Amino acid sequence: MTSGSAPRVRRQVTIEGVVQGVGFRPHVYRLAAGLGLTGFVRNDAGSVVAEVEGTDPDVAEFLRLLAAPAPPLARVERITVTEMASAAPARRSAPAAPAAPAAPVTPGVPVAPASLAVSVTPAASAQRAAAAAPADTTAFRIVESATGPPAAGPRTMVPPDVAVCADCRRELTDPADRRYRHPFITCTNCGPRFTIIESLPYDRAATSMAGFPMCPRCADEYTDPADRRFHAEPICCPSCGPSLWFHPAAADGEPGEPGEPGADGADGMGDMGGAVGAGGTDAALAAAQRALAAGQIVAIKGIGGYHLACDAADDAAVALLRARKGRPDRPLAVMVRDVAAAALIADLSTPERDLLASAAAPIVLARRRRVGAALSALVAPGSPLIGLLLAYTPVHHLLFTPVPGPGMPQPPRALVMTSGNRSGEPICVDDAQARTRLAGIADAYLTHDRPIVAPCDDSVERWDGERVLPLRRSRGYAPQVVDLGRAVRPVLAVGGDGKSTICLTTGRHAIVSQYLGDIAGLDALRLFEQSCARMAHLHGVAPSLIAADRHPGYLTRAWAARQPGGAAATATPAGPATPVPTPMPMPIREIQHHHAHVAALLAEHGRLGPAGPAGPAGPAGPAGPASPAAPAGTGRGVGPPVLGLAFDGTGFGLDGTIWGCEGLLVGPDVTRAERFAWLRPVTLPGGDAAARNPYRSALAHLAAAGLPWADDLPPVGACSPTELDVLRVLVERNLSSVPCGSMGRLFDAVASLLGVRQRSTFEAQAAVELEALAADVPAPAPDNVTTLPTLPTPAVPRLAFGVGADVGGEAGASAGGREASFVLDAAPVITGLVAGLRAGTPARLLARAFHLAVAEAVVEVARAARDRHGVEVVGLTGGVFANVILLCACRDRLTAAGFEVLAHRVVPPGDGGLALGQAAIAALSQPPPDLVGEPPPDGLSPPTPADEEPTQRGPEIVSLASPGRVTTVREDAGGGR
Repeated sequence: MTSGSAPRVRRQVTIEGVVQGVGFRPHVYRLAAGLGLTGFVRNDAGSVVAEVEGTDPDVAEFLRLLAAPAPPLARVERITVTEMASAAPARRSAPAAPAAPAAPVTPGVPVAPASLAVSVTPAASAQRAAAAAPADTTAFRIVESATGPPAAGPRTMVPPDVAVCADCRRELTDPADRRYRHPFITCTNCGPRFTIIESLPYDRAATSMAGFPMCPRCADEYTDPADRRFHAEPICCPSCGPSLWFHPAAADGEPGEPGEPGADGADGMGDMGGAVGAGGTDAALAAAQRALAAGQIVAIKGIGGYHLACDAADDAAVALLRARKGRPDRPLAVMVRDVAAAALIADLSTPERDLLASAAAPIVLARRRRVGAALSALVAPGSPLIGLLLAYTPVHHLLFTPVPGPGMPQPPRALVMTSGNRSGEPICVDDAQARTRLAGIADAYLTHDRPIVAPCDDSVERWDGERVLPLRRSRGYAPQVVDLGRAVRPVLAVGGDGKSTICLTTGRHAIVSQYLGDIAGLDALRLFEQSCARMAHLHGVAPSLIAADRHPGYLTRAWAARQPGGAAATATPAGPATPVPTPMPMPIREIQHHHAHVAALLAEHGRLGPAGPAGPAGPAGPAGPASPAAPAGTGRGVGPPVLGLAFDGTGFGLDGTIWGCEGLLVGPDVTRAERFAWLRPVTLPGGDAAARNPYRSALAHLAAAGLPWADDLPPVGACSPTELDVLRVLVERNLSSVPCGSMGRLFDAVASLLGVRQRSTFEAQAAVELEALAADVPAPAPDNVTTLPTLPTPAVPRLAFGVGADVGGEAGASAGGREASFVLDAAPVITGLVAGLRAGTPARLLARAFHLAVAEAVVEVARAARDRHGVEVVGLTGGVFANVILLCACRDRLTAAGFEVLAHRVVPPGDGGLALGQAAIAALSQPPPDLVGEPPPDGLSPPTPADEEPTQRGPEIVSLASPGRVTTVREDAGGGR
């Protein structure tokens, strides 16, 4: 600390990012107090704001240490420093140092004062600001949060929920600690955030903990700067926190009423009409443990909603859960106490262990141990992978811990822990929902009285051998913030109908919501609407534009079309058009499905291209205008386009057909793309019915390859003679069928052809099982990585797609003077697979050969894009790239061929990332929303089905020599699930 004789300065410091609810104010307090600075720190709706006063060297040291080390859950994106007039006269005066140029602070890196974003406030303004601030020249304080919207710019980012920290876990099991076995223990570094926040700034009164006044001892900790719970908003203890109850379902399937804590005896047990309930922590936990040991299904209320739990080693209990929930085959997640317990079930790599034990605590897909895993085979039938997660709330940890006292049950070793909902419905978040939706599924309920403001399901991730592959980003990550590199207009993107998320742009950020599930019914649509409203409310943004998928049958698209915007302009006899109070629909930007996938990948990698005018920027209304556009975060994206390969099950194409194997050239303007390559379409009988019946895809590909539907082939054997005759007529006459160029449906076809799966009970089941079959074969090592594609090892036969500018007669001619595009033809692969089956080649070898054939076709298309367009970067996106064997094979071969490869690390490759891509395209698009329907600059409009009225579409993709279209687009032509 510098001598008090040195000159004093005062600085206002504004810290933006994820800085509320993560202990940043206590961090600022301890840092400032330790340096002897005076002033204050507080939250406002947009940031953490501090005013610090002291000697110039001490203030400089404060600024240097502010961002590193920051609290573990904080994410500092920008620090802005403004000179102010001192609240106390300086002993000596000195000329002010010149202001440094504005620049963001790099998160996690110590910053010197010269690297901060510093703006010099004029003297009069500084004096007015100082006069309005709390005057304190003798100490540093945490003061009450500022209410109302920030003066300018977006609001602060909402922190995610995280697992209980090691310090709290130690206290939880320490009999000498006053929070011993307290099921709601938390501190500044852990616990619920997103699911309890009702509004910003983040204070206890604005959370669902507002109904639990702090007891005197908790209040002392809350106000003690030396305590770990200093200004921890969810702080509580057994005296003042929420309560835990256990109550069985009543005989009619309805849950019984919970008992009162401590009522009816010292252990809180009570007789409720023959159903025994338990109030009080230990009594409730013991009752839950007994129910689980007896093979019952217990609905457990957690941070973001209910789980349905049962003993993961009990075949009968798992079978009962599957039957009641209507989930016959989909793998179920398994929760264990710690990493050591997880290692008894799966062969875990070091990265997988670290991921399990991280603060996000996701479900991690890991390879199940072949022997010795005490787990029911019904947990994940047909899959070598098991979805594991560790206990992440205090209640979970207590469930796996013996209850003290004689005669208490043994705790479970592993629990099935699946979402508390019926198939097609959102996760339950309160007792009323659970009483209605889980009746007939749950035998009992372990619940509490802390309200859940927003549902938030578990995240799912996988280690692909090099990096984490997100499959579902929700609890522990949501809301996910992506820096778009520049200020953009406020857009709400509604994603798709499957694996739904939404995305809101504000300032320079895109904020992706938690996983909302499939939008397939009224309850799901209601949750979707509530989530849109809550996101706009939290961030103080009134969207001026909605981005949606082009699919005409999507509920999200229909919802977007109903949203009111401004007033209609009506011409009157007295003069020109004037606004009248008739609501007009909000402008909608329809984004092609695969273009959105590619844009999402580019957004998370900071490859959206150079900054430029993007129409009105920043949030409307209270949040104020955003700052002027700035260069993109990395500055990359200028130059040759990126080849984005979007492989998935279904996406509505510009020509009315089903797309799903798209090579799009994007860049440097991410809002436009050119279709460079695709899979030759086949006639798919029944549209979406093929996704549920892989044998239909197989029959379509056999027909397209000119192969007869012979009785020795598994998909033919899966049909009755009558159905086979009907399907043959549908394919030959193109009735109730739609052209489909989907890689996802091709994976289904191959799975059917190899006898893996003929009928699916959940999305991508056939493809997942095909990957599992291929995983039984070691990956062949390339003979010479400099000359890919390489020959596989002798055990794996060689299969190859037809790849070229005129394959199958689909795309030979150029269009409008442009070069012809590339088409992948699966017919040679299908022919090779049939020959392999008839030659007796094991199905697992053919499955591996198919994966390698796709990877080699990818490299061939990438080389063609490099030769013609200078492409050096290839992006891999779409749900098919959740397949780790395919992802790694493509990445390895592309890297060896000299390409830079982008894969998903922030949002999932599937439809969970769709909203981010939609938001990026819509927010950056030109022309402005009122001109969004004008045709592409080169005059090439997407083809329109003959029997439909032409509609105004956005000019995102220029379709060159697209394959044939259907004459009628039915609602089941796409689907995407």
